[in-house]
Amino acid sequence: MPDLSPAQRQRMREAIQALPKLTRTVFLAHLLRGDDYPMIAAREGLTGSEVERHIADAIVLIDLYLTRLEPGSE
Repeated sequence: MPDLSPAQRQRMREAIQALPKLTRTVFLAHLLRGDDYPMIAAREGLTGSEVERHIADAIVLIDLYLTRLEPGSE
């Protein structure tokens, strides 16, 4: 993660934790472990397209979560 304040790191952790379980698993495997899509797909019983979709969903949901929690965003 880029340089984030402790509060920003906490919000990011909360946003990731709020993801659906499979989406979170796929996202973290790619982001933190650097697993490629075929590796994740084989391990999780998904297609490459499904892995791509979970990662895209994670990005959108995290953005929505963080945007919603920003001061003045309501």
